[in-house]
Amino acid sequence: MGTTCQDILTQAIPRSAKNRGDALADPASELRLVVGRALRTFFTIGARLNPERFGARAEVENLNGVWARPEDADLLYHIEVVESTLEAIVVPYNERAVEVGKPRLIREGSVYRTAGGTGDPVGSDSLLMLYARFAIIPVSLAATLDALWPTAFDGLLVDEVALYLALKDNRIEEMGPVQASRDEWLRLYLAHLEHDTSGVARRFLPEPSGQQGRVPLASLLAGGTEVAVG
Repeated sequence: MGTTCQDILTQAIPRSAKNRGDALADPASELRLVVGRALRTFFTIGARLNPERFGARAEVENLNGVWARPEDADLLYHIEVVESTLEAIVVPYNERAVEVGKPRLIREGSVYRTAGGTGDPVGSDSLLMLYARFAIIPVSLAATLDALWPTAFDGLLVDEVALYLALKDNRIEEMGPVQASRDEWLRLYLAHLEHDTSGVARRFLPEPSGQQGRVPLASLLAGGTEVAVG
């Protein structure tokens, strides 16, 4: 069984005796949304490094001349025309002369329009959209956290809620240790996202084996280290 919203609060509230149980913030209304916002924050951060880890898909039909972006889409990383399986390329409106002959789309607000040239999608085409989605906010304290959340990093959510409570009560003196713990969890989370699937075959810019990630491995150790790791 996955982690629930209540599981996070059960660990976060006792981090300080000054939290006074439920007196500082109502768990069901306020803190539930704090957990939800933290989930959305870490999904969005994670999508910058590894969008497929938070991936979803939708087949979108043309409606009134446009294809609508899925409402839960945070980062849209691939579009293809369902009927031809060709990748659709998004181009700026003022650069409609580029990539002529390939299926091209123009983004306009929360919808996409055809660029209107030869080979571009037409109204009868459907588009397959692959995207990193927003996290689902828990609907209750008993609700299980979003299935795409890696529960190995629940400590990140716990620390984020603990920091929220310290900030709300203006307990600046408590923030340092909790923030340091949160940042340690964050580094570990980002390192995981950088290497969760190795050996992915790519046509362009293949990642060399053993590539140093954005998170230096030494930074994952308490106090850091001058010894080379990895």
